[in-house]
Amino acid sequence: MDEVSLGAATMVGELKDGKITEYEIHPEDFGLRMVSNRGLKVDSALESRDMVIEALSNKEGTPREIVTLNAGVALYAANVVSSIGEGIKRAREVIASGAARDKLDAFARFTSQFAR
Repeated sequence: MDEVSLGAATMVGELKDGKITEYEIHPEDFGLRMVSNRGLKVDSALESRDMVIEALSNKEGTPREIVTLNAGVALYAANVVSSIGEGIKRAREVIASGAARDKLDAFARFTSQFAR
């Protein structure tokens, strides 16, 4: 899997200040509940799109939680925040404010001009 999981521990290999550290993170470490990734399975691109829109519309549920967790880890990996927990907090704020959905909508409008 190429993302942090809500359904199991995720092994992290971190290079920081020239030192590699390996550790596991668990959803519960960040106040998230562990749930099976089966609830994220989709059968089409349209179902995937709907799930992303659901998550970014701040609807409670597994899609929002997996996006929040992975966005938080990405913010940490990009050195935007000083911890994964801080990244998750920031991701929650951006999703709740509607800014994440607005950005998705702007991206869709921009890319649709290239569709034929």
